[in-house]
Amino acid sequence: MNVKLVALFASLFFAFYSYGMDHAGECIVFIGNPGVGKSTLINSLVGQEVFESGVNPIGVTKLCQSFEQQGLLFVDTPGLADTVLKRQAAVEIEKALKKNALYRVFFVLTLEAGRVKPEDLHTINRVMEAIKCHDKQFNIIVNKLTGQEKLAISDLETGHHELCAQINSLNHKTDSIFYVELDRDLEDNKTPFIVIDERIRKFVHQESKAFWLSSDKVSTINPETVEELKRRARVEEERLQAELEQQRQRDEQIKHQIAEQKRKLDELREEEMRLLDNSLNVRCGGCGDF
Repeated sequence: MNVKLVALFASLFFAFYSYGMDHAGECIVFIGNPGVGKSTLINSLVGQEVFESGVNPIGVTKLCQSFEQQGLLFVDTPGLADTVLKRQAAVEIEKALKKNALYRVFFVLTLEAGRVKPEDLHTINRVMEAIKCHDKQFNIIVNKLTGQEKLAISDLETGHHELCAQINSLNHKTDSIFYVELDRDLEDNKTPFIVIDERIRKFVHQESKAFWLSSDKVSTINPETVEELKRRARVEEERLQAELEQQRQRDEQIKHQIAEQKRKLDELREEEMRLLDNSLNVRCGGCGDF
């Protein structure tokens, strides 16, 4: 047997018994911001309405939800785009990643004017930054793809490459991307599911990238965007500058007070010397008259 395979099996065996698995099979985690159709996609994959879903622009998923089917644990988690619930969402995603299992991580997103939305890139990078193992990987599902978007990606040689460049524009990168077309029957509320063909199943269960993840390799997820971090830094800088200016003004006041006290002291000393001189002159003048 190949030495690398032996080492891999040994490490997996050690991981199973050292950490104690929370789940005996694969953990398939779907992460997506509000309105991308993530919960409906998972329901369609498992063939049941196990996760709350709906055609809702603000999204439905607020907490981590899970469903086990044939040794596979499907986990539905919120994204980080909701400004009100993003800290709760970060906690829920962290919880989903701490099950000590073989993971397949899918980020579900939709395009806007043919481009990846900044909030989706933010979610991808914040989550992947929290995973500290060296062999971490992730997958992308571009959901609700319109006919025009599909045409732009498939017919133009540069379409897919341009989309990959957008997805990989920040720190974490992947080439594992799958496209799911918009289901008009779902949009018209004729069915709660989208059509799941063999290609989607094969991608999710076989062709997608997977890696072993233990709970001690997951750190706290920071949900703040780069813009928020910069804004907070600017606020802190302005606060420090204001404190420095106040301190400078206090120092100037103290300097002025010291200078004023020194001036008064000098005046007192001059007055004292003048009085002393007058006293000496009077005494000397008196002695000369006798």
